Amino acid sequence: MNYSIAILKNPQNQDESAKAYAKSQITRELPLKELSRRVAAQTTASRADVTAVIIATVENMIDSLRAGEQVDFGELGKFRLQITSHGAETA
Repeated sequence: MNYSIAILKNPQNQDESAKAYAKSQITRELPLKELSRRVAAQTTASRADVTAVIIATVENMIDSLRAGEQVDFGELGKFRLQITSHGAETA
């Protein structure tokens, strides 16, 4: 993983001293067409079939996340929606 170090102050407390944070760096984008081609070359599936499976997987993942489910991709990791908010005086 490529990363850089950024020295940043806490935006919520400017009196704190700055700290070093790691930031991931993107080196390039992998288009769906190229990903499908790579997977097809490593399997018996055609590029069109791989593309269809990827699209269907993403659509089902979105549906599951919207339904409040966590999606477990094994070694790839678990995906879930998260929410953040600020406290409010009323609900």
